[in-house]
Amino acid sequence: MPSLLGDPPADLSGVIAVRAVLHDFDEQHCDRGIRLQLEAQLISEVMPLTTCQTERVAVTMPPRRGIWFGDHGADGRTLTQKQTDILVRDELFWRDDAGPPDAMLLALGDTGASRSFRFGDTEATMQRGGIDSDPLVRLLAFRAWGYRDIRWNLREVIDRILRTNLCPLPAGHRGRCRPDPTEPHGGAIACGRPLVSEHQLDRPPTRRLR
Repeated sequence: MPSLLGDPPADLSGVIAVRAVLHDFDEQHCDRGIRLQLEAQLISEVMPLTTCQTERVAVTMPPRRGIWFGDHGADGRTLTQKQTDILVRDELFWRDDAGPPDAMLLALGDTGASRSFRFGDTEATMQRGGIDSDPLVRLLAFRAWGYRDIRWNLREVIDRILRTNLCPLPAGHRGRCRPDPTEPHGGAIACGRPLVSEHQLDRPPTRRLR
């Protein structure tokens, strides 16, 4: 099985060096302009590791907070970006195709499999809809599960539209547009006439919904 990091694992020295500088500036509450320059430099270090245009697009996507979903007792609450990063990286670390543990820990940075958090008595282990704040992790997540979280977000948008302008389902028609809380892997349930067809939901989006 091919590793997410490649075989042999890619050289991450440039990425790690820029990350270290960025971390030091964060600790000092640096000027936002300098931080943006460092973030752009980090992306430029990750780009040579990509193998196709879709991976390059994934690397440049902006971070996004996910929701707590999939664990027993998960209530769909919005996570912070740090919590999102922890769950994304933890899921990546424990995959069968993650690659050597030491190499993955370097790739995932200082947030991931070594940390966890709880909501009440429940340990959070799963999220959906979130995009990591680190470009290398975004690349690994795209290799691991493709458009999963992007597609999840699209279904949420469609559901909000349908709840404000619900149309009855035609006889014999089942639309998939709303996440099913009983299905931990991003399933959906019928909730009205879909604004896009089901096969479109399973393709990468070509434009942003407004």
